[in-house]
Amino acid sequence: MGKMKWIYQMVQDGTSEQFMKTYLEAKLNNKEGFMFDSQYISILQGRSILREMKKANKEYNRYIDDQAEYQKYYGA
Repeated sequence: MGKMKWIYQMVQDGTSEQFMKTYLEAKLNNKEGFMFDSQYISILQGRSILREMKKANKEYNRYIDDQAEYQKYYGA
């Protein structure tokens, strides 16, 4: 469960894009893993994290859209 919190945090603060770039660079260079946020991530773990990141990103975008709609109709 700790990884999910970390993934959602990366989506919210924008570091998920840096994670993706680091993962893709390691994959393109045929590496078995990479360092990110002071921890070693295997390519297999990275792929799973990216899959969860995509889901989290969709949920976060939906949340932001809902908040904008709420503000539009009910004000601050």
